[in-house]
Amino acid sequence: MKGQVIESRVLSDLFGISNGTKQGCVLAPLLFCIFFAMMLLVAFKDCDLGIPIQSQADGSVFNL
Repeated sequence: MKGQVIESRVLSDLFGISNGTKQGCVLAPLLFCIFFAMMLLVAFKDCDLGIPIQSQADGSVFNL
C-alpha cells in the first residue's frame, strides 16, 4: 500500500505503508474497541464521580 501527504497544498512523494489496518478489515472494530476502552480507563482513572440515575415506579416517564 502506498500513501501521500498534502501539506500547504504541496503533495509529497509516494511512500510505503507497512503497518496498520486497511479499510474494511474485520479486526479494525475490535482494535478500536480495545484502544477506546484503554483510553477511557486512563481518562477516568482518578475520577470518583458517578453517573446520576433517577427513576420512578409510578409509571410516569417524564416528570422526574
